[in-house]
Amino acid sequence: MRVAVVGGAGFLGSHLVDRLVQDGRDVLVLDDLSTGRLDNLTDARRHGKVGIHTISMDHPQVGAMLARFSPDIVVQTAQPAPVDRGVSDPTETVRAVVGRTARLCEATLAAGARFVVTVDAVEFFGAVTRLPAKETQRPHPLHPYGAALYSAMRYVEARMGRDWCGLVIGPLYGPRLSAEHTELGRALDDMVRRRTPALAVDATAAYDWLYVEDAVDATVRALAGGLGLLCVGTGEATPYGSIIEELAAEAGYPGASTFVPNGVPTPAQLTLDASLIESRLGWRAWTTRTEGIKKTVNWALETVR
Repeated sequence: MRVAVVGGAGFLGSHLVDRLVQDGRDVLVLDDLSTGRLDNLTDARRHGKVGIHTISMDHPQVGAMLARFSPDIVVQTAQPAPVDRGVSDPTETVRAVVGRTARLCEATLAAGARFVVTVDAVEFFGAVTRLPAKETQRPHPLHPYGAALYSAMRYVEARMGRDWCGLVIGPLYGPRLSAEHTELGRALDDMVRRRTPALAVDATAAYDWLYVEDAVDATVRALAGGLGLLCVGTGEATPYGSIIEELAAEAGYPGASTFVPNGVPTPAQLTLDASLIESRLGWRAWTTRTEGIKKTVNWALETVR
């Protein structure tokens, strides 16, 4: 199997590339490095067949690159994520999210490949009325970015027929969590450097946190294609503040964190019903949060040293 990973130098994408190399796959990484890092791929490049192109997912040459590589699967882990979720410029947000996914979808069709798309569950589902959220529920996005993600998935569904899978994944944590582009990553970096973390999030917002390697396992299982929309989570809600406290305890950080509103509407709670992916693919989250937090903090401590 030959797999193209769009966003393969990012957080989820680089972990996915590691797993694909471990499984003996040929991999093509397309990433504009706006949030990804080439050093995330150091081990994969050393141990497997990994081609890398620094290019945006909507660049006109992406189609030609996919045609030359001739992938069986194209996996999109990259999504442009406006800082304010598109509140300040909703039309540009919709153009970027839907337009880029649509162009990549068309390039995938032209290459004769199947398509797997990953999206953030909190942004995608928004304030749904029934929890845990299921694939059959209609999302209720709270801002333009969430609405654009929903529209992009519907476009892919319409164009790909049965040759696609959409993974709606709970918020992720784990090694390589970006300190530049995520609130959780910034907080962790501050803790290990003994600075006071200041997070632009609601400490009481409770979400379905998932360790990154569990998300990778779900993505690898979904490469069979033809599965439609699948929720990927634990079914448990943990407040943002509790996650921060657990990270601080593991890192030995004695201070307190501050939380300030960021002006962007977010749901108070979101959990996911993963029974469909379990029944179809045999997937379930196996990493305990205690184990995942420990691995995440150990990575951060090693990075700082």
